[in-house]
Amino acid sequence: MLGIAEVEERIYRHLVACNGVTQPELATALGLGRQTCARALDRLQLSGLVRHSPESPRRFFAAPPDLAIEALILKQQEAMQRARVSARSLQEAAVSARQGGAPEQMVELIATRDGERLVFEQLYLGATTEVVTLMRLPMRVSRMEPPYDVSLQQHTRDRGVRFRTLIDGDFLEAPGAVGYLHAEIAAGVEARTVPHLPFKLVMADRRVAIIPLKLEQSDSHILVVRSSALLDALYALFEILWQRGMPVGTPAGRSMADAPDRFGLGADGQALLGLMTLGMNDKAIAAELSISLRTLERRVQMLMKTLGARTRFQLGYLIGRLPED
Repeated sequence: MLGIAEVEERIYRHLVACNGVTQPELATALGLGRQTCARALDRLQLSGLVRHSPESPRRFFAAPPDLAIEALILKQQEAMQRARVSARSLQEAAVSARQGGAPEQMVELIATRDGERLVFEQLYLGATTEVVTLMRLPMRVSRMEPPYDVSLQQHTRDRGVRFRTLIDGDFLEAPGAVGYLHAEIAAGVEARTVPHLPFKLVMADRRVAIIPLKLEQSDSHILVVRSSALLDALYALFEILWQRGMPVGTPAGRSMADAPDRFGLGADGQALLGLMTLGMNDKAIAAELSISLRTLERRVQMLMKTLGARTRFQLGYLIGRLPED
């Protein structure tokens, strides 16, 4: 949490609460080996977080947190700035090498899960403008049930990055898919649905894209595509599909079920309305609401009556024309 090693942070926090303890006392209190404790104390002293008394045996004291942590933050910022300078230098060297005739690696195959995880993290953390996604089954996450992990998306969006996601129609019928989708929308993702997507894709800033190679396998190898005519074509395809997609949720990022109940539909009606706007079939809607098909049909009839629709076709037309907040 402080940007230092876990054992160092434990020692510092203990000294903040219990200043003036010896190294053996500290090691015993925290269950640390003598050598481990000694090395951590040395690093803390170099960081300016800990000092010791002149007598023997030495007693260790935590530097005032307000001053010490601020100094630590400044050091970390300096390190980040040096890293940025190094990154620019490396990028200039890469451009120079390409201009000298060295070919740029436009496509790369990633065959390990650790490699895949690093590529995904770098894609999200390096995004500055926009991340677009084609989402379809099977998902490359272990589960689609609470608690949903959208921290990476949220962290990236907090930096002003826009998220747009296109969802394959079959995805909505998977168990837990609706809740997962609503969690992403709540995290600021703009979503639209289309009947069918030919493949899965994540692209950042029209600069790099990740494509799983085998759709039937959730853990297949992935292809990394960097700036090229191929990447431009993939982005153009996304834009064409986006224009044809049906929006999911309100502009504020809420699901229809969470929108104000202006028509007196009640909680059941609101939930049904939200699922119908996703284009889900009756079986999938009934499963999501944990009701029978007969109960679903009864609720649909009530919804039609409330909105003044004579047929389901007319109901779909009216839902599409519902005003937004």
